[in-house]
Amino acid sequence: MFKHPYWFKELWRSLKQSSIILTNPDIFHLITHFRYRNPAYNQVDLPNTLARSPDLHIADEFHIFGAHQEAAILNSLLLIRYSRLRKRPLKALFTSATPKQTFIDSLRQSGFQVKRIKGQYASAEQPGYRQICQLVQLEFVQLDDSTDSLQWLLEQADLIRQLLTAEAAGRGLIILNSIAQVSRVVRALQTVFSESEIKVQEISGRIDRLEREKIRNELSNAPQSVLVVATSAVDIGVDFRIHLLIFETSDSATFIQRLGRLGRHPGFSCYQAFVLIPSRTPWIMARLQEQLAEGQKISRIRSAETESDFREIIESAFDPPKEFEQYRAYWGALQAQGMLITMSKGNADVMQPLQEKIAADLRRVYGDQLDKKRHWHALGKEPVGKAVQKELLRFRGGTDLQAAIWDDSRFYTYDLLRLLPYVTVDVIDRASFLETAQHYHHAATEFDERYITVYLRVQRWLDERQPIELQTDLGPEEIQQCTLSLISKLTITGHPQTEVRNCLRKQKLLTFLVEVNRRSQQSHWDVARRLRLSPLFGLYRLTDADGQVYACAFNQDALLLESLKWRLQPCENSRPYIF
Repeated sequence: MFKHPYWFKELWRSLKQSSIILTNPDIFHLITHFRYRNPAYNQVDLPNTLARSPDLHIADEFHIFGAHQEAAILNSLLLIRYSRLRKRPLKALFTSATPKQTFIDSLRQSGFQVKRIKGQYASAEQPGYRQICQLVQLEFVQLDDSTDSLQWLLEQADLIRQLLTAEAAGRGLIILNSIAQVSRVVRALQTVFSESEIKVQEISGRIDRLEREKIRNELSNAPQSVLVVATSAVDIGVDFRIHLLIFETSDSATFIQRLGRLGRHPGFSCYQAFVLIPSRTPWIMARLQEQLAEGQKISRIRSAETESDFREIIESAFDPPKEFEQYRAYWGALQAQGMLITMSKGNADVMQPLQEKIAADLRRVYGDQLDKKRHWHALGKEPVGKAVQKELLRFRGGTDLQAAIWDDSRFYTYDLLRLLPYVTVDVIDRASFLETAQHYHHAATEFDERYITVYLRVQRWLDERQPIELQTDLGPEEIQQCTLSLISKLTITGHPQTEVRNCLRKQKLLTFLVEVNRRSQQSHWDVARRLRLSPLFGLYRLTDADGQVYACAFNQDALLLESLKWRLQPCENSRPYIF
């Protein structure tokens, strides 16, 4: 919950005075769920101002969000809908390359009038149409257990060089799923390619706006070939003129989004894409091979000449099973309860009629679950429930494993467990970190100690990934599996630095645990395969004091596993956390 009066006043002033407001969905969500407070104002002032001021709300590229975020945005829209004057009804525009029918159905169930506007596309040149995509040669690459994306890129360095230098001033883009992997790849490829031949650059959360602009200029003007290695920072709103694309992906929406970076501009003789599929998701390649043949030519959209719809094939291959929609049914009503109960703390004469209208619409979506689920107040009476409440009121989820990183002259935050396999670091005090960060024009508010587990300075990035795991001093009789719980007394094993190994000792983390085979070093990935989890899903291996091994997930990932646990053999008959 945010109570700083400065932020409240700035947001309030912007909403009242600005004709156009550009914000991220997290701030939008926090306002509509009453998470910004100023004791000098009524708690409904800020949400009401947001609801009544803009005439049109636009959510761009909404397909990148999951079922939990769709549930949250539905709550927000209902609040805005009933907080506006009838003569100025709510208008919202969701733009998406792959709109989800489930979200559209939820909007209609809750009483919104929905109009779907489909783009008009053609696979062949014809009058009145502008070409937005060139013919692309697409290759799916299945990585094995001993080969990650970096190793494949190094093995294919000659091919990459050939593809780039075949064009005058070749241009390529590699999109990977993590900052750590991007850093490794950039350093490795910079040693393989001479800068005079191929200039390798990075765009990620480590790179500030000025440096990104410089890289974009090089893409346009550099006389030699340029190869950009990036994270999802380039997924949205970036228009590169490239002819080579290599990317990792986690779901069909990300696949379509990233493939859409390629072939947007004419002028190259050939457009080539490689999709890297990790060994942990073997079902993807199997599904693709069932529907696509080598050398097959296929349109991106269904046409009279083709029976197959490429987008449908990608959705069936990459998307998790429909059971993921269980998250919406399992947690959506409870999240809505949280918003309604928070609203009740305001002016009763104003808020009660508003609550009743919103609740009536939410019952169309959730039915009697809105009233029969474990009550929001009950959650607030015990520590695990409070942690669940906190997580449900975050839009994209949070992490209690966030590290503040001092990386040469760069300062950023990153998930601790995703970073540590790739670096050696110094654990430093907050004051030293902030003093240097401010020297490089970073505000102290970027690294709020309420959300930072540890402050680190990178010593060096490692050439080889070091496998890390978690260990707890708790015995099996103290551990709860197949339900949400708080876990403590954690040690990071596998990392060579003692001060790093112990940096989680004082943390209590919301987690979901399920027992796995202790004899198999990779047995925790059986859970990922069983549920067909995204490669980005935060699944870790944890060992208790007796040597029993568990697959574990934290925060929003833990909520997702709780909603799907009936598909895991040890948890088939376990009691649901909410009832």
